[in-house]
Amino acid sequence: MREWYNALSKLQPRNFAELKTEFSSVDLVHLRGGEGVYVFDVGGNKYRIIVKLDFEFRVGFILYAFTHHEYTKWNKGGRP
Repeated sequence: MREWYNALSKLQPRNFAELKTEFSSVDLVHLRGGEGVYVFDVGGNKYRIIVKLDFEFRVGFILYAFTHHEYTKWNKGGRP
């Protein structure tokens, strides 16, 4: 997770497309209310980090950190 954080903090993406060029496995998903969050595969695809990013202010908030199995259950069970 530290490696992911260090890599992300050095970037200055202005949008999802630019983020995707650096993190090819990142996905944009929408919560029930329509809010977009970013799902990063980390640790050799063993973990998922769900992050709310604000590209304009270059700030991010980690909402959830799951194992791959926990993420699958969360995703099937209905996102908040």
